[in-house]
Amino acid sequence: MLLALGIFVLVVSLSKYISLGSISAAISVPLIMVIRENVFGVDILGYGTILPFAILLAFFVIYTHRANIGRIINGVENKISLSKKK
Repeated sequence: MLLALGIFVLVVSLSKYISLGSISAAISVPLIMVIRENVFGVDILGYGTILPFAILLAFFVIYTHRANIGRIINGVENKISLSKKK
């Protein structure tokens, strides 16, 4: 989860889109699980149950952000600003 949080922060800081950060983090969770289990050989307790659940959640996040995805593609999505406006 810390890796997903790092991906969220990185994507938001580079793109300024919260929704893109959320989508990226949600997709990264099952990908990180698969890589850890199958490439690095880390035994994840309950992997067979948690992985389908994580994939379902990733699809749910993408589905709930479908309007944001359309606005990002069209270039009209609002970006966040971390600086104070004068």
